[in-house]
Amino acid sequence: MTTRVPEKTDFDKKQFLISAFSGIRKIPSPSLVQGPHFNALMSVYLEVKSRLTEIDPRLPVGLTKNVLSMEERTIYDKLDPAKKTAIDQLRLYREQLLRRVVTEEIIPFCSSQTLPQDTLSHPETYYQQRNKRTCAIANFCSLFEEITGESLDEEEILAVARDKGLISQEEISGEVISKDILLKIFNSQAFKENFPVLNVKTVHLTGLDFEYLKNLINRLKQAGVRVYCMLTIESEIAKGGWHDVILLEADENSVTINDPSTLVGGQKRKIPKQEFLERWGETYLSGDLIIVQ
Repeated sequence: MTTRVPEKTDFDKKQFLISAFSGIRKIPSPSLVQGPHFNALMSVYLEVKSRLTEIDPRLPVGLTKNVLSMEERTIYDKLDPAKKTAIDQLRLYREQLLRRVVTEEIIPFCSSQTLPQDTLSHPETYYQQRNKRTCAIANFCSLFEEITGESLDEEEILAVARDKGLISQEEISGEVISKDILLKIFNSQAFKENFPVLNVKTVHLTGLDFEYLKNLINRLKQAGVRVYCMLTIESEIAKGGWHDVILLEADENSVTINDPSTLVGGQKRKIPKQEFLERWGETYLSGDLIIVQ
């Protein structure tokens, strides 16, 4: 059974968010851990970046994604037709190259790996996202309540983040607040002041597989910590878009997650392992560990 901090009767949710977001840009990004498939996936990124430089060295590599931010869309729309065509072709090349690396080099290596049910801590709380692109907020609210005993509201998070200029725009989904910004709340001064008995650390990982995750988490747990894991996978709804879920376990045939999607998601949702690995590969097998002492 998970032990949580008792609910604070004097907890002011809005003021907490205002304080946390006020200094969020000054908080360093979490350390990056490179998993066993990092080099194979990085080779895709570097190849695409090199080809983009040949088109125009001033262009951001984000233009090769399937789903662009509004800023990236503005840059793309201002290009001449020849460069637009070249980037469209490069975008398709990136997708095909990444899929080939994932399906031919990575999935055969890790398709038999498992993550036993008792490896990760499982949040008892479950939130569904209210908007197209608020999966990260729903997962964060779930973890925040699990860890602190306090609940947060998705709309209030968006409202405060909007006031602080922390919202970005995507051409398909609209308003987005990144998972990276949300997880920094655990390292904010506001969090430390409101929950002084808690010590929460986050680690970003890429190039993962289940065996690597299992060994890493088991080493961390020797120090008596709880470990939660948020993964980023390809969206089922918006092709090329990314979707955040909370990982629970993986057996020989399926992966179990808390999926905040209101359309296809659910608590303790099982996805066939082959499908999950293909969708996870689209995000370079990335994820975040939330470590609670």
